[in-house]
Amino acid sequence: MKDIERFYNVINQFDCLKPYWDQQNHEIKLKEFDKALSLMSTGEAILARFMANVWFGKEKYLFNITDAAATLSDSYKIVIIDWLSKPYWP
Repeated sequence: MKDIERFYNVINQFDCLKPYWDQQNHEIKLKEFDKALSLMSTGEAILARFMANVWFGKEKYLFNITDAAATLSDSYKIVIIDWLSKPYWP
């Protein structure tokens, strides 16, 4: 599976992330994403920032692994654990 497909497979699992990626044009809807971060739950925002950093291939959004470990539900943690065990770059 290609990296972009792996990325979208994750995005498509979470309703809090799907609206912010234009999968047809392979773009992030950055204005909408930035605005939505403040409206998301703490866990959703942590996951969203993590996935955006994967998308950009750098830390564009502050992400703290300790906060993630202490805060995220198991379904969100597994995304990060899977990525750490086999990173991909869309």
